[in-house]
Amino acid sequence: MSKLLVIGLGVVALVGVGAVVFFNGEKKEQIIQKCRAEGELAPEWVCDAEIEGFYSAVGIGRSRNPSMRNMQAIAEGRSKLARAVQITVSSDKNGTKSSTNISLSGSKKIRQWVSKSNKLYVLVTMPK
Repeated sequence: MSKLLVIGLGVVALVGVGAVVFFNGEKKEQIIQKCRAEGELAPEWVCDAEIEGFYSAVGIGRSRNPSMRNMQAIAEGRSKLARAVQITVSSDKNGTKSSTNISLSGSKKIRQWVSKSNKLYVLVTMPK
């Protein structure tokens, strides 16, 4: 069931547990779910990074420098992504351990969120 709610200059379209907010023609993600990070509400992907057809992982940047924080978050996300891909490859070989080179060239940051404590959370994905 969908509901439409007009608030001041913005329009909020509620669908299920998520919402999209439009202010001055700009689309912004509204947080209306139960995911919590650092004691505050967070986008659902922070708690559940699964996306059908993609390997996905969340990385966190903690630096005070915004550029460095972005690089940290992407690097951590890609590292977790590589581990997820490697675990999938290893489990496909009937428990046989093997060394595997993994290319993350198709990986990219698709979402980001900054917590009140100024930590940057990013969602990194790569097609399966």
